[in-house]
Amino acid sequence: MSDTYSFLGIDIAKATFEAVLQVGPRQNSRGFDNDPADFRALSRWLDKNGAGRVWAVQEATGRYGEALAHYLSQQGHAVSVVNPARIKAYGASKLRRAKTDRLDAALILDFGRTQRPALWTPPTAEQQELCALVRRVADVQHMHQQERNRLTAGSHPPIVQASLQAILAVLEAQIVALQKAIEAHLQAHPALRHTCQLLRSIPGIGLLTAVRLMVELPNIHAFDNPRQLVAHAGLAPSVCQSGTSVYGRGHTSRKGNAVLRAQLYMPALVALRHNPVIQAMQQRLQRAGKPKMVIVVAAMRKLLHLAFGVLKSGRPFDPAFALSPALGT
Repeated sequence: MSDTYSFLGIDIAKATFEAVLQVGPRQNSRGFDNDPADFRALSRWLDKNGAGRVWAVQEATGRYGEALAHYLSQQGHAVSVVNPARIKAYGASKLRRAKTDRLDAALILDFGRTQRPALWTPPTAEQQELCALVRRVADVQHMHQQERNRLTAGSHPPIVQASLQAILAVLEAQIVALQKAIEAHLQAHPALRHTCQLLRSIPGIGLLTAVRLMVELPNIHAFDNPRQLVAHAGLAPSVCQSGTSVYGRGHTSRKGNAVLRAQLYMPALVALRHNPVIQAMQQRLQRAGKPKMVIVVAAMRKLLHLAFGVLKSGRPFDPAFALSPALGT
């Protein structure tokens, strides 16, 4: 990336964001509301300070920062969206002691200036709509589970019982309608449909899991190999060993995309029953005496390996190929 860019560190919250701008040796800061009207105010502030094109760096904070990232990208600026754990570790390496929104934004700016993180690629309009549909299904399913828990928590007066059952019926109808909307959206966009079909060719991955993976992994080409993808999901093994006296028990790192990690748990259980590649791996690990949860996590990792393979190759899952001795199990 060219050094002609000015750097902009952004600390995002739900309703506001703090921006710190560096043009040459000079830094300026200002707070803004996290809404489109103040996005335009941010542009005017950048122009006023002679920023030109900026390299904006912000943390991955779920939905809070998406609109701003899209706006800055549309304005021709470079944007990086960084795992908050990296910023936290960078701050620790600087022996950081104080914490305010402005100091957070300045730290994010310094991280971007010194570390030059990968640039963010904005999703296409059809990817954004798929993301909105998938998230809405998840929200409605969560509400449905809450109402089911209330219904089964104990006895209720008849009017309350009827109310809970009526709400459950509405939510169930909405889940079905949203799933149909997702299917219609996939049918209307051949590239998305093809990606979904590739993922669903893997035993253990159904429609909702496939589209959730598509939302969390919009650009598989950002990963050079499946190990990078596994690390992105926080499923890479973590080893604690030093010298002859420190030998900690290994565990999963969990430093990665928690949403992606959570979405793989149930598909891994299904794959352990129906996916021949993962069943072969399961048998090998059982012979080695591995505990049940170690095998489940290994199945989650293996699903990511298989997903990487079908998406990178553009070919459906082939158990004969995946089980070939050259690849191992």
